[in-house]
Amino acid sequence: MSTKYDLNRAEILRVSAELFARSGYHGTGIADLGTAVGLRRGALDHYIGSKGEVLFAISSRQLAQMNELADELALTEPDLERRLRGLARPCSATSPNTARSGRCSSASITP
Repeated sequence: MSTKYDLNRAEILRVSAELFARSGYHGTGIADLGTAVGLRRGALDHYIGSKGEVLFAISSRQLAQMNELADELALTEPDLERRLRGLARPCSATSPNTARSGRCSSASITP
């Protein structure tokens, strides 16, 4: 069972991933994150620490999801091309930013 802390932190990470996807890591400030989730700097620090910590958490979650997907595809899809396409599917044009940049973000992977 998730605690209120865990739920709040997960929401902050979700919103942060969206902001990073939209404005880029360097284009998103801590103040932007706080405004987007309705928290002041002190409360935000309680949940995330630094912007770099947020990026690390988002990236770690994204890699874990991609590894899970790769493991599932390795077990269920014998065709190599289909396995590769299956890995690329979450990064396909699921959001306007991904379509424009060609980059995959955790916002496009996380359901």
